[in-house]
Amino acid sequence: LPTCVTLETFSHLGARELCALLCTSTECAALAAEPMLWKQLMLVRYTRVAWALPAGTLTPRDGMSYRELYFRLSQSWQLLAVALHASEESCWLLIDQHVYDVTNFLDQHPGMATSLLLFAGSDASEVFAEVAHSMPALKMMDTMLIRELALPHEGAPLPFSRTKPRADADP
Repeated sequence: LPTCVTLETFSHLGARELCALLCTSTECAALAAEPMLWKQLMLVRYTRVAWALPAGTLTPRDGMSYRELYFRLSQSWQLLAVALHASEESCWLLIDQHVYDVTNFLDQHPGMATSLLLFAGSDASEVFAEVAHSMPALKMMDTMLIRELALPHEGAPLPFSRTKPRADADP
């Protein structure tokens, strides 16, 4: 296949599938260094959440490749999104890899607005886990979930092994 077709096809894979595929041949491995692949992968994965990120987030900084940006975003895009919402006017929390808009709940929170605002714009997973929450409270959280900021989990790459087929294996 022409390189442009292969790159387009690869750009629709998740990280797990892509890593496994790039190990299958020298030609595929060479594509791992192709900047356009990583740019396309980044755009396919993060364009739908770009509205919540600081301006310019999807553009590499000086000396940074699209590949490096892709992997940095995989670790930090949710924190970048919530960081812009750390006030009473807009209060977002990251809890267990989910983004919640708790702005309209500040005055109703049993632990007072201050306890939410203390972690506004950050990852509140640890402190949330330390506090007992009732089942109704956990159900109420679902109404505050920002579903547009839920990307599928890519998972770790699968181990790849180049083993020869056994002589007694069925074809």
